[in-house]
Amino acid sequence: MGNDGETVLAMLESLNSKFDDLDLKFELLDTKFEALDNKYEASDSRFEMFDERFEMLNNGVLTVENSISSVDGRFEQLEQKTEDIHTVCSNEISSSMQTIADAFQNMNQKLDEVVKVKAENEILKMRIEQLENEVRKIKAHLNII
Repeated sequence: MGNDGETVLAMLESLNSKFDDLDLKFELLDTKFEALDNKYEASDSRFEMFDERFEMLNNGVLTVENSISSVDGRFEQLEQKTEDIHTVCSNEISSSMQTIADAFQNMNQKLDEVVKVKAENEILKMRIEQLENEVRKIKAHLNII
């Protein structure tokens, strides 16, 4: 039985040694898991930072979209005002220009008439002067003067 006790003791020591090896392996695994956990936490904090940056970027994009919508609304108002101005120009200014053109044509015709009358007056003045000169000559010839 002495041998059996030694064998059992040797087996227990072998088991104890194997448990010690397993314990070391578990500690090594635990260290690796802790390192992996630290890496996971670092990655998680980076993702949180990315989430915050993405949220800021998203808010910026929403602000830009709102600004663009506002500019679009103003642009539509500007287009409407431009169309209104064009309509006024087409209707009122065109008719006013037509009225001015008609008045100018009428004035041009009257100016032509005035020029004709003035030319006729000049001719009449010249004829009157000629007649006066002839009457003077006749008077001088008749010694009436």
